[in-house]
Amino acid sequence: NKLIREEKRSHILKVALNVFGDEGYHASSINRIAKKAEISKGLIYTYFESKEDLNKYRNNKEHAEKKPHEFIAITVKEILKGLYK
Repeated sequence: NKLIREEKRSHILKVALNVFGDEGYHASSINRIAKKAEISKGLIYTYFESKEDLNKYRNNKEHAEKKPHEFIAITVKEILKGLYK
């Protein structure tokens, strides 16, 4: 059961990362993330309180798992996507 919950949480975070990267954080929505993840909006709220909570969790997880040069590459990629939208 715990493994299933972690897999679902990871799936949501992965999809959220893609949506944030494609659309930008502010333009994205829980509805869009749910649609892309092929789950209900309510299921996201089972794991995360809000889009902001999801983003904080994602950022904390990235900081913990990434080496410094990998984090910088992600940050630069997100900045460049924002410039060209």
